[in-house]
Amino acid sequence: MIVALTLLSLVSSTGLTPCSNTSCGKAWSILICTLEKRRECFEKIYNKLQNQITENKLDDQIEILFFRDDQQHSIGFKRNTLLLQSQGEYVCFVDDDDDVHPLYISMIYEKLTQNPDCVSLVGIMTTNGENPEKFIHSIQYNNKYCTENGVHLRPPNHLNPIKRSIALQFAFPENNFGEDRTWALAIAQSRLLKNEAVIDVPYYFYQYDGKYHALTSPHAKPRVSIITSVYNGDEFIEGFLSDIVRQTIFKECELIIINANSAGNEEPIIRRYIQLYPNIVYERIPCDPGLYAVWNYAIKKANADLITNANIDDRRNPKSLEIHAHALEEDHSIDLVYSNVYLTLSANETFEKNSNYALMQPDEFLPERMYQCLPGPQPMWRKSLHSTYGFFDETFFSAGDFEFWNRLASQGVSLKKVPGISGLFYHNPHGLSTDQDSLKVERRNDENERIVKQYCHMWSW
Repeated sequence: MIVALTLLSLVSSTGLTPCSNTSCGKAWSILICTLEKRRECFEKIYNKLQNQITENKLDDQIEILFFRDDQQHSIGFKRNTLLLQSQGEYVCFVDDDDDVHPLYISMIYEKLTQNPDCVSLVGIMTTNGENPEKFIHSIQYNNKYCTENGVHLRPPNHLNPIKRSIALQFAFPENNFGEDRTWALAIAQSRLLKNEAVIDVPYYFYQYDGKYHALTSPHAKPRVSIITSVYNGDEFIEGFLSDIVRQTIFKECELIIINANSAGNEEPIIRRYIQLYPNIVYERIPCDPGLYAVWNYAIKKANADLITNANIDDRRNPKSLEIHAHALEEDHSIDLVYSNVYLTLSANETFEKNSNYALMQPDEFLPERMYQCLPGPQPMWRKSLHSTYGFFDETFFSAGDFEFWNRLASQGVSLKKVPGISGLFYHNPHGLSTDQDSLKVERRNDENERIVKQYCHMWSW
């Protein structure tokens, strides 16, 4: 009883509006997380649902609960609170800016009378009102999370009506991105959803508006822009994306992915993550202009004051971006930071579980030590540097970053080594800086000679 009273007090103070009749159970609870600034779109879907409930004379059987705040709480927290407050035998969420079929209530309620563990979902997703794509959430896809023949196949998630007794066994992670996917996969892996009632027609309409989501994001201006070039990265793209979204401040970042006309099949995986994380920006360009041209293109698109590169075959300490961003935000006399990095010969390992063979330990910064390429593979720097000192030299094949860091140091820019290990560098046998093909080795040697000739005076050589 004490827990319940505490929860009710908390909910009341944060804007949760419960059903007027919570003294008795309901057949179904429809749950909506919303924001004060999204009141207009919320009222549109709320009124549509409530009108359907009333038209079907189901006010005593179905409740709508919503949790409205002004971004004080994460979406995961709000989802958990709504689940605990719900009275229905079944629960589902509806997003405040989506739409539903005119017979949404009657179609689902009829299926609930069959006493299934869940109801399958067929929906249509559009982006800015265009490019409709079909998705299906069903227990027949508990072992899948993929796209086949243009249809996105998923296990049941928060949008599916699910028995409350099952839903309550799993908590949403208390963050703003990906909490729904984590929750859905946990339920799928539990095998608790054993039977479902099937609805074959699309009855849920996911309407993604990139501009609207950007404007209403808790962080309209990202803290860090992560730039990533994709080219023939099928082997790495899934592991890279699942790793980078684990960053402790990922929800405060934007991930800019530029596909350099890759011949690979990375795009379906990238687009799946775009659905889950609205802070991912993706663009495919018609040719491969080289790594540094792609980086420059991404930097010009970046909205944050801080930039970091993320290579798809490397992995990061989950706290890497937070640590580096904090260092730059605390000391404005420093313009670039870097840390130690693990080295590995095995692909697709993680920071926590890897077979590293060495620890790259660059020296503390001094201009005369820059022949070592001190920043290494995972630095973070201020975007403003490019306004003063230019961009990466696109004539370089693999040493453009080495040249740029030396250019900065030669102009008096301050770099700093931050304690800790920023991540894991994969010694990729086909990487730009590691491939032992004789022509590539020769080209790298030529580039290094150019850099030595230009900056050896700074190194006191």
